[in-house]
Formats: sequence, structure tokens, C-alpha cells
Amino acid sequence: MGGVQSYIMPIKRYLFIPILLLSLATVQCSQDRPPNVGIKDGKLKACPIYPNCVSSQSSDSRHYVTPLYYSGPLSVARGQVIFALGSMERCRIVVITNNYIRAEFTSPFLKLADDMEFFFDDSEKTIHVRAASRHGYYDLGANRKRVAQLRYLFDELRYERLRALKKIAPIKSTSDAASR
Repeated sequence: MGGVQSYIMPIKRYLFIPILLLSLATVQCSQDRPPNVGIKDGKLKACPIYPNCVSSQSSDSRHYVTPLYYSGPLSVARGQVIFALGSMERCRIVVITNNYIRAEFTSPFLKLADDMEFFFDDSEKTIHVRAASRHGYYDLGANRKRVAQLRYLFDELRYERLRALKKIAPIKSTSDAASR
């Protein structure tokens, strides 16, 4: 009987690594589709009770972040958000429509996915933002920090655009030239 058990123990050890890898792959595959993201009735999905989500449309102060504001055309603001997202680490833009953007961020070690969504309300010149972890309870403030980083990048791009517009000299019309 001892001989059979001595064969089973090494088998258990050799199966541990493939089972662990399979478990991690299953977790990764289960993250492929985020649950209930998007816009419904002009709002992003509400944050759950967990502290791993922030939203500019939340009435709860624990989850609330200030939305982004813009002036000018929606297409310019959307381009600035896309550019800002493109400069952030481990970010992949998944959905872009006229008034909505969804991006995925992956953690460096476990490759867990977080979602960041943007809803553009052109009538209010407001960009509502929601960032949430797909798994777990607490994210150590990662989503709030990520929104703050995006806000900084977005504001920098907006101010760069304003500085560039101020440097452009106004074009004189032909009536101005004729009056001289």
C-alpha cells in the first residue's frame, strides 16, 4: 500500500502547476466580457456597494468623482480623451461611439481587468466617467487614481489646444486690406 501512495504524491505535485495555470486562465477568460457596462437612459451603470468603483453620476460620496468638462465640439473632446487614454499604461480602448468610450486596463501582475467608461453629454458639455474593477472588493484606490491621471492628461491637452489657438494670428480680410 505504501508503494501506491508513493506514486500518487508525485502525481499530485505535478498536477498542481497545470491546475494552477488552468485556474488563472479561467479567471482571465471570465474577464473577457464585462458585466453590464454601457449607457442606459442617459446614465452609466451605477457603482455597486464595493469600494472598487468610482463614477461622476454617483450620488454616494464614497464613489463620486467630478466629471470632465469641455467647450467646443464633442469630436475634439472625444479625441482628447482617446489621446489621453492612449498615453496611459496597460490601456486598451475597446468601444468608441459618438457619445461613449470604454477602455480596459490590466493590472501588471495578475492581469486582472478594470473598465473605464465615458459618456459625453454634449448639451451640458460634460463627460461623465465611471471606473470599476471587474473582480474583488477593494482596489486600493486604483480606479480613483486612474481617473485623476486621466483628468490631468485631459486638462493638459485642453490647455495645449488653447495655447496653440492663441498663437495663431487672425487672418485679415480683404476689406481690411482695402481700407488702408
